[in-house]
Amino acid sequence: MDHTTSSTTTNEYRLPNSGTTNSNAKALGRAKKRRQPRRSPQSIKPEDLKSLLDAVTNPRNRALLLILIESGLRMGEIARLDRSTIRVVTSTSADGSEVRLGTGEILLSKQARCRSFWVGSDSVNAVADYLAKDRAADDEPALFVTKQGQRISTLAIRSAVASWCKSAGIEPIGCHRFRQTLALNLANAGVSYPAMMRLLGYSNPKSALRFFPDHREDHPSPGIFRRLLGFLKGK
Repeated sequence: MDHTTSSTTTNEYRLPNSGTTNSNAKALGRAKKRRQPRRSPQSIKPEDLKSLLDAVTNPRNRALLLILIESGLRMGEIARLDRSTIRVVTSTSADGSEVRLGTGEILLSKQARCRSFWVGSDSVNAVADYLAKDRAADDEPALFVTKQGQRISTLAIRSAVASWCKSAGIEPIGCHRFRQTLALNLANAGVSYPAMMRLLGYSNPKSALRFFPDHREDHPSPGIFRRLLGFLKGK
């Protein structure tokens, strides 16, 4: 690293292999820290969701995939799920039939409070199948574990999704796209942005408002989730 002293006794240096001075480097650093414009939310194509669901048959992976699709949880929140987190409740549909749903509370990764989430009967059944087939002999509290029996990490979730996409023959899907897909379809189903903030754990209203062309004040019910989750899987 070359040091030079100017006649005004101000020290400047050039970054290695660069013509950038320390003052310019600081300006560049500040520019990088400025928030870049957010990309518009992108929904996963229904046909890609179907391809994933057809390709993923391993009990743990199928349960994990369905939780990603239906819950709107962040990867870190999914990794923190315990066996006892999700409880089964019964919802009555418009035609009088009973539908099993799953609900639970998770500590927000960015805030010191909990929020509720919902999943459909497919997730409930897949989790029960996974626990019965793969986890009957252990007492590890974590819901999703690795082959070594340790709590799954966000890196392992990201790696699993990449592997599923390859097996399904579709373009790679970022894990956050599952969350955006749910948010977009919640908006289309008539859920208001304050309700979405609560459901997806947004602290900034702008995070939820970008999914809405206009604003409504209403509150979602389990019935909305039942209809929405069926729509997501193309039923």
